[in-house]
Amino acid sequence: MKTEPILNILSLEDSDTDYEIIREQLIEAGLKINLSRVQTETEFVAAIRNNKYDLILADFSLPQFDAFGALSLCRKICPKVPFICVSGRIGEETAIELIKAGAVDYVLKDRLKKLPFSVTRALAEAKVKEALIRAEIVLNESEQSYRTLADSGNTLIWTTDTNKFFNYFNLVWLEYTGWPMKHELDDAWAKVVHPDDLPHCLNTYNEAFDKREKFSMEYRIKRRDGEYRWFIDEGCPRFDSEGEFIGYIGHCIDNTDRKLAELELVRAKEKAEESDHLKTAFLHNISHEIRTPMNSIIGFSELINDPDLLSEKRNEYTGMIVQNCNQLLSIITDIVSIATIEAGQEKILEKEMDLNETLSQLYRQFLLKVKNQNLSLVLSPFKPENEEIILTDKTKLVQILSNLIDNALKFTLHGYVNFGYSIVGSEIEFFVKDTGIGIPEELDEEIFKRFRQVETTTTRQFGGSGLGLTISKAYTELLGGRMWLDSQLGKGTTIYFTIPYKKVEEMVFPELKLIQEPVFKINGTKTVLIAEDEDTNFFLLEELLSGLNIRIIRALNGAEAVDICRLTHNVDLVLMDIKMPVMDGFTATKLIREFKSDLPIIAQTAYSDERDRQKALAMGCSDYISKPFKRTMIVSKIMEHLG
Repeated sequence: MKTEPILNILSLEDSDTDYEIIREQLIEAGLKINLSRVQTETEFVAAIRNNKYDLILADFSLPQFDAFGALSLCRKICPKVPFICVSGRIGEETAIELIKAGAVDYVLKDRLKKLPFSVTRALAEAKVKEALIRAEIVLNESEQSYRTLADSGNTLIWTTDTNKFFNYFNLVWLEYTGWPMKHELDDAWAKVVHPDDLPHCLNTYNEAFDKREKFSMEYRIKRRDGEYRWFIDEGCPRFDSEGEFIGYIGHCIDNTDRKLAELELVRAKEKAEESDHLKTAFLHNISHEIRTPMNSIIGFSELINDPDLLSEKRNEYTGMIVQNCNQLLSIITDIVSIATIEAGQEKILEKEMDLNETLSQLYRQFLLKVKNQNLSLVLSPFKPENEEIILTDKTKLVQILSNLIDNALKFTLHGYVNFGYSIVGSEIEFFVKDTGIGIPEELDEEIFKRFRQVETTTTRQFGGSGLGLTISKAYTELLGGRMWLDSQLGKGTTIYFTIPYKKVEEMVFPELKLIQEPVFKINGTKTVLIAEDEDTNFFLLEELLSGLNIRIIRALNGAEAVDICRLTHNVDLVLMDIKMPVMDGFTATKLIREFKSDLPIIAQTAYSDERDRQKALAMGCSDYISKPFKRTMIVSKIMEHLG
């Protein structure tokens, strides 16, 4: 329950009897008071200076002091404290003068029963006055705050009168347009609106104004430097406390970034639709490129089963099968490379390499390919030997050059293909030049985009996945370089690319060992555990290892491989597939190493990335071989570790 506050009241009274009667009247009326008394001017001044009072009661006439003097002092020292004159006799005119001077009331001493009511009313009026003063202060502060708020930030604010004329613009608007207030008032603001947007802007504004409705519209406003920017303008009708319409208020928010983003989304949508179209065409082309070699592989595989087939034909068909398998593997490799590039999983593994020797190897490799064609393959002269040893990712560099040379040979029917490099500042600039069909100027950049190549009829005519340039450009950028071309339709194309020139002053060559042709014979019977869940792959390994004096044990998963190695003491080598059910090859290898640290374990997997080889060795594998592999490769690996 809320308790009533104690009222601090000062009584200026020289009569003891009157003072006591005043106290009794106030207490009997139920007022909780703390009543103090002074009798002289000196005491009165000291009291109102040093104390805080809720009310002052003053006798009209005192020795050498009166109510007018006391009231005057109150107006100076404590002007907000209510002042009531309590007097034995006072004329009406005098009372009116006191009221005019600032007294809130007067009470005659022979009617003191009125005093509690007069006190209560005076205190209530004082509270009202104080509330009004505070409200006025708050209103002034609020108006100043709103004006400060309107002039801060990036929002353009305006107001109108009831005749649709604009009568106020905030400082932000004026600074944005660069015009003074008088230049923007009435309907002059329309000159900063974009001419194409003005009709829609005026129609929206006038229609909403006539209906006294909110509106929102989007248009461009010219900045002081002449640039137009998009704004969302939201207007709202204003009404006074009695509900009378007094005009509109609105604010404009810069919407340029969102507008540009919307335009970008439209372009992105169009690009996505185009990409979907290209991907569909790509899938059709890939389907064709995969099915073509598969058709030959399946067809010739059936033909070689003919028992009456001549050996010459069988050899010819086998060669066709191998050739088409290599073509199919190339297509699959391109698809995997694109997938790893898009997933951001391609990493750079820099090693020292001999640049001249690498280009010489590529030259010898592709020279065989052009042997029966009406083409010349030219390798430009090398740089001095002291500049040939560099640090880079050799695998990716070779793939870039291989793709570009292969592409050039494919699209060149006669003439030559020339490739080489030069050192330009801090970069090595490679080139592959041909005298082929050339590239239309409008496709100079497009052909580097994935799926774009399948749009040209030449891709279908000449075959291939159409991903070689995409992969090459991506690898070039991963190496820290760039790729571009110079081409004339019907005359040929030169593709350039760069990589950082990281020269190695001295290359340490490993000790060379003579590599002999593998002798497919092992002295004494050896036991090889093949961990392979795929039946066809296991049967292939059985055939590849047949006749080598090898006893084969099979594990269908990694867990079986661990158990066999734990229980069988005569396992000489493990061919460990990596991807298997129940337990993968990496986990199995790690567990086997816990009890057989010296057992040769060769990882054999369909993964071919350098990182996979590094991971296999890190997990404890002795060696690594990627599928598909040839008989000489797998047998050489086994003999190396069993030797």
